[in-house]
Amino acid sequence: PRRTGELAGALKSYREGLVIKDRLAKSDPGNALWQRDQWVSDERIGDVQVKQGDLSGALTSFRAGMVIMERLAKSDPTNANWQSDLATAYGRVGEVQMEQNDLAGALTSFRTCLAILDPLTKSHPGNTDWLARLSAINERIGDIQTEQGDKAGALKSYQTEQQVINALVKIDP
Repeated sequence: PRRTGELAGALKSYREGLVIKDRLAKSDPGNALWQRDQWVSDERIGDVQVKQGDLSGALTSFRAGMVIMERLAKSDPTNANWQSDLATAYGRVGEVQMEQNDLAGALTSFRTCLAILDPLTKSHPGNTDWLARLSAINERIGDIQTEQGDKAGALKSYQTEQQVINALVKIDP
């Protein structure tokens, strides 16, 4: 339903799926995949809420998922995929905060995302997906810094973004 534009139907389906995933996760709290499935459902619900213009609801959904990913990432700090998912969760929260004009909150979320993504890209320098996300987060931070009048900080963020783009071009010209 989501792809056909039937947002209300998609939201209903995702919420029904989340109920099932919540029940599964509670029945086996040690099952990390079921925990992650909850996060995916929260992300999808938040996506639909953003498309519907329900930014407050989306923020609630994204934060609920972020709590799950924080727990998983903390349980195994060496799991790069969970760290990546956690960075995604912070980035999604930051995007909604920007839409709500909560620049200070968005900056905090994006900086947390950056603090997770930066070491990931250094330990996996050929991962173009992570590098592209790192570039985008630096751009978002620069945009907020520009809006807040921190031109020196914005310049540094944009320069870092350009360095990441240059690294991407080297990997895949």
